[in-house]
Amino acid sequence: MISSYSKKRIESKRKKSFQQNPFAKIGIIPVNPVFYNYFSGLEEFLSYLKNDRFVGSGIISIPAQKEPYLSETNCKAKLEWKGGELIVFLEGKKNSKSFLIPLNSTDTNGKKRNKLEFFPDFFHFQNGEDEFSVRLQPLDLKRIHLQINSKVGLEFSGILIRLSGWKKWFLSLS
Repeated sequence: MISSYSKKRIESKRKKSFQQNPFAKIGIIPVNPVFYNYFSGLEEFLSYLKNDRFVGSGIISIPAQKEPYLSETNCKAKLEWKGGELIVFLEGKKNSKSFLIPLNSTDTNGKKRNKLEFFPDFFHFQNGEDEFSVRLQPLDLKRIHLQINSKVGLEFSGILIRLSGWKKWFLSLS
């Protein structure tokens, strides 16, 4: 049973929503109005990152020759923008790994090239030398989806959450 106080609070929030959202008058109310996943380029993407750190967990999926044919484990990931490049640090049960993603122009040295692309709803980096690719897709202001593929399989897929307050200063990417 909902108390009269709760009903009044719900109605008050509903009225505020109608006042702030012009589409609410015709019955269109977004579930999460804070989606933020469309970028015009590098500058807008970097402003989204705001020198913050992101942490989260996901899965690893690497094919194997014998049972179990697919290894899936929990893996923790950290993401930080530092010194003109993105640093991704993965930590699994058995080992840890880091990936550096330069945010400058495409590297044209050597036979295998690095490729950096910005699409309206995600960022994609292809490392030709080490043969891995990284895809970052912001979901909203606090969450970002990270996917790393390599020649051995899916290195990581999961959602990272922006650290706020004092937490972001005490997390190291070692």
